[in-house]
Amino acid sequence: RGLPVALLCDHFMTNTPGKAGLQKKKPGGKNKCEKAKSPAKKSSKSSEKKQSDSEDKISTKAISGSKAQSSFIFFSNNQRHVFNEQLIENGESLLKGIELTRQIQKLASIKWKTFSQEEKQSWKDASIVDWKKKGGIKLAEAEERRKRKMKVEKSAREKNDREDSKRQKLNNEVTDDIAMDESERNHREEEEKLLKE
Repeated sequence: RGLPVALLCDHFMTNTPGKAGLQKKKPGGKNKCEKAKSPAKKSSKSSEKKQSDSEDKISTKAISGSKAQSSFIFFSNNQRHVFNEQLIENGESLLKGIELTRQIQKLASIKWKTFSQEEKQSWKDASIVDWKKKGGIKLAEAEERRKRKMKVEKSAREKNDREDSKRQKLNNEVTDDIAMDESERNHREEEEKLLKE
């Protein structure tokens, strides 16, 4: 019921003879399935605007890879195949997804607890070397630039908020003064009417 049209069309568009539902191409045109697969054309103005907006916005998420992995995570990722083999030997080869990851992390943490500080430090050093090899220093510099931009943007927003608050307060005071003047004027007019009577 909820399958995309393109997926259904792929199923029915097989060229195997004898399959039911094989659609023939209309002369000089596309059939429904081909129309569904073709991407819609976007106007160049809207795509240019989206592109310029995305360049102006500063991401709130940290840049991936701007920090080296922790020594334990680096160790468990590097030794994953070893722990996977241990699980297979223990008869747990049917595990998949989250359960597999949990079991691997359990084995990794048991092994990690047996390490001395020197062994843990060697894994930390290896993590840093790997991080540098993958361009971590450049990513860290980019992350620092992103943080500085966010800080500047935040202070500008706070300044604008303070100015808006002052303007609103002044506007409220002026409105109150006008209302006070109006009520005083009405009060005087009433007194003058009473005096005339």
